[in-house]
Amino acid sequence: MKKRCIIGHGAFAKEVYALCEDESIEFFVDDHFIDKDTPCFVGPISNLDLDTYEIVIAIADPSSRKKISEKLGNNAKYFNVIHKSVIFYDNNHIIGNGSVICPNVVISTNVVLGKHSHIYIGTNIGHDFLSGDYFTTAMGVNVAGNVTVGDCVYMGNNSTVKQKINICSNVTIGLNAGIVKNIEKEGTYIGTPAKCLIP
Repeated sequence: MKKRCIIGHGAFAKEVYALCEDESIEFFVDDHFIDKDTPCFVGPISNLDLDTYEIVIAIADPSSRKKISEKLGNNAKYFNVIHKSVIFYDNNHIIGNGSVICPNVVISTNVVLGKHSHIYIGTNIGHDFLSGDYFTTAMGVNVAGNVTVGDCVYMGNNSTVKQKINICSNVTIGLNAGIVKNIEKEGTYIGTPAKCLIP
């Protein structure tokens, strides 16, 4: 059986470590951010033996997670971290490898999360939701039913998506934003109704 490790060094990595409730989990970090004070620190990613470890990438930024997973390649094996308080309406859901689902999340029926998704505290995801890879929510996000999002979509604190919405890849949604129509262009969206701030 493989050992388990977390890639990351920031606050979120430490939260994921706490969620795992497993003191045997070890940390690897980007070669540029080595800090021997990290609990269970083992070494830089360049020393990571893919034959020894299952991995979760605990870095909040979707594009950074994507770069690391691509660097590790197809031989890397991942595990999911799902807190015991998460409510699933039924077993009709798919959670992609390497995903993290934090406390007090509600996931309705027929939900598909892509690989390396991070669903943060207090997020609610409605029925018939489909995300690409590296989907990320901050605290208190609400997504209605029949929503589809692409890869590397980040939703800020308390943002909301109306039902039957499509959001393309590489989109950042600001805190408290309300998405009421499809997003077809990359960029950062703020306000209600949300408008593109940085194309």
